[in-house]
Amino acid sequence: MPTTAGFCFRVHHGVQQTEYVDWKFKVLEQFVRSAPRVSGSGYYFRTITHPEFSVLREFFYQAGRKIVPVSLLETYLDEFGLAIWIMDDGASDGKQLRLNTQSFSQAENEELAKFLRAKFGLEVRLNNDKERNRLRFKSCNDVEARIAR
Repeated sequence: MPTTAGFCFRVHHGVQQTEYVDWKFKVLEQFVRSAPRVSGSGYYFRTITHPEFSVLREFFYQAGRKIVPVSLLETYLDEFGLAIWIMDDGASDGKQLRLNTQSFSQAENEELAKFLRAKFGLEVRLNNDKERNRLRFKSCNDVEARIAR
């Protein structure tokens, strides 16, 4: 979120995920001035603006568009980070799992799928969702087993 002094970070989930939001709050507590709160059916908090968030935004946004910085993911994304990503943007679909990556181009999704296959050994393919691509994993159990390593 842009502000006059840089960028802040907002964590917002449904009220049924209060424990998860509270955990994120503890991780980011040094950047937060007020505790999480309920708003409608959501539970959220917002960080202060900080130069670190501006630096991170530069990695993930170009010309106002979210991108996939695979070189950054190669260096920093581990099993724990992948689990958090799935908890934030993933959904089970029967015995399969999908990762909502529709904001990325087809080429970025293909590169991301290739990266996830190589780094984590996951069976992942592209899946169409309303003329956009997202990632679909063959099995929730496979993803869970590989993340739990």
